[in-house]
Amino acid sequence: LMKWGIDIFQVDKLTNGNPLLFVGWAILASPYSQDAMIKTLRDANQNGGGSDTDIKNMQGYHFIDKYEISQVCMVDFFRVIESNYVKDNPYHNSIHASDVLQTTHALLTGMNGKRFATSDLELFSVLVGAAIHDVGHPGTNNNFQTNANSEMALIYNDIHVLENYHVSFAFRKILGKDGNPNLNIFKNMQQNDFIKCKKLITEAVLGTDMT
Repeated sequence: LMKWGIDIFQVDKLTNGNPLLFVGWAILASPYSQDAMIKTLRDANQNGGGSDTDIKNMQGYHFIDKYEISQVCMVDFFRVIESNYVKDNPYHNSIHASDVLQTTHALLTGMNGKRFATSDLELFSVLVGAAIHDVGHPGTNNNFQTNANSEMALIYNDIHVLENYHVSFAFRKILGKDGNPNLNIFKNMQQNDFIKCKKLITEAVLGTDMT
């Protein structure tokens, strides 16, 4: 997943239509996700045992430890986000989200983009932003929403309409009145870190507005 030009459509096939669940877990839960895959492969080959390397010394983001995120919570978060991408949308679907997330990861790791980040929180935020950046996309653009005086355009005052919607949608799934706290991958962050993280995610997604 660190390589540029991965065939994301093949990933979609291999994951039975759940590319974002796999790519999100593999990247943001690293190195725990890699350790789990190593154990699964060894069990399949009847070799038994876990990884030979202390997980603390394995390569990866280590967000699970840094922000005390339950792996189950991480997986459930990506499962729900993916389920809310519109499958019938020919472009802004979970395959596209997986592609953007994997490409962002490749830029950060394979091409050493990490050196431009000032903190692990920035890395975490931009990766989460990549995963959610088009969730719930209806298949029309901002100009359509504005010209149609859609409910969405009225809520966001014609400003980054869809991008604001995507960020709001994701956070409402966690923190809204009908949200599920079991999806809250931010719940063990320090309050100041969460405020900063939410701001960074919002800025990252709003930055995808090309109009």
